[in-house]
Amino acid sequence: MGKRNLIPAPSRIVQAAVELFNSNGFEQTTFAQIAKKAGLSQPAIYVYYNNKMDLLAAACEASAAEGRRFIDGRVDPRKKAIKRLEMYIDANLEFFYHERAYAQSLMAAYYFASSSTKIRQILTVIESSTKARLEVALIHCRNEGENISVSPDLINSVHSVLVGDCYKAIYLTKPDTLPKLKARSFKSICRLVG
Repeated sequence: MGKRNLIPAPSRIVQAAVELFNSNGFEQTTFAQIAKKAGLSQPAIYVYYNNKMDLLAAACEASAAEGRRFIDGRVDPRKKAIKRLEMYIDANLEFFYHERAYAQSLMAAYYFASSSTKIRQILTVIESSTKARLEVALIHCRNEGENISVSPDLINSVHSVLVGDCYKAIYLTKPDTLPKLKARSFKSICRLVG
C-alpha cells in the first residue's frame, strides 16, 4: 500500500483542490482534475462534496487550520508582548508568501463570500478568530505598559491592514521584498495603535 493511500480520501481531495485552485484557478479546475491528483475516481469526490463550492469551503477551512499551525509555530510566547505582536504579523505575511496555495484559498473566501452562505460563514469564523488573536495581543501589549486603547474600531483597523498586506505578500516576486513588507506592515500597525 502506498503512502498516499494512508491519507484519508477527504484530506487528499482537499489538498488536491487547494493545489489545483492555486495553479489553475477555481473556475478552471474540474472535479476530474482533482480526482486524478488525489488518486481517486471522480464519483468518489461526490461522496464527500456536493460541488466545487463545498470543496472550496473545505479548502478554506483546511487553509485556515494550516495557517494557524504555521503562525503559532513562529510566535515565541517567552518574548515581550510587542515583539509577539510583531512576530504574529510577520508570521501571517510569511504564511501568505511561502504557502501561496493555502493563501489563495483563503483569499478566495473573500471573493466568494457574497455568493455562498457557507463560505461567508467560514470567512466570518476565520476573521473572528484573527481579530480575537489581535485583541489578545494588543491587550497584552497594553498590560506590559504600551499606551494602547483597545477598541473594536482599532482591532478592525489593524485587521484590515493585516489582510491587505497578506494579500500583497501573495504577489511578491522577489524574496528581498518580504522583509520590507513585514517592516512596513508592523510600522503601519504601530501607527494605528498608538
